[in-house]
Amino acid sequence: MPASGKSTVGKQLAKTLDIPLIDIDSEMEHLEGMSMSEMIATKGAEETLAIETSFIRNKDLHGMVVSTPGSIVYNDVLDVLREQTCIVWLNVTKQMIAKRLDTGVNRRRIIALEQKGFDTLFDERTRLYKKWATYTINCDNKNVATIVREIISKVGYNSKGIDSARQRSML
Repeated sequence: MPASGKSTVGKQLAKTLDIPLIDIDSEMEHLEGMSMSEMIATKGAEETLAIETSFIRNKDLHGMVVSTPGSIVYNDVLDVLREQTCIVWLNVTKQMIAKRLDTGVNRRRIIALEQKGFDTLFDERTRLYKKWATYTINCDNKNVATIVREIISKVGYNSKGIDSARQRSML
């Protein structure tokens, strides 16, 4: 979900594990030369999802932390992500997300909120996140360091990095 902490946790996880981070929203904004909200407004939601699809299909995500757009669950690349990554769902309650959004966190990117409404978007995405997640981390009332430790513990970590059987993490 928007404001669940994907970018913040992803940065800290990559730093802790000393592996690269790719933030798909930021990469798409750089490649397209516009913000996500501008992209959706000018190209439409379907074309934006097509750009996400192309980006993910053409990128080797092995050996890195990947911060995905929350809309990734509407995309047809989740099988690709599962093949290359462990999908970690940062599960934050509806109340906590609403509180974070009330403070304006990333509100400029959240066109889907205006189109569907918060409750519908949350319920719809939660079902999809549950379906696709390899691991679920309950994040309410936890600081970033605690969440990162839980991810490392669930995904597996040894002195050589992420357990070779589970090469990567994806948020």
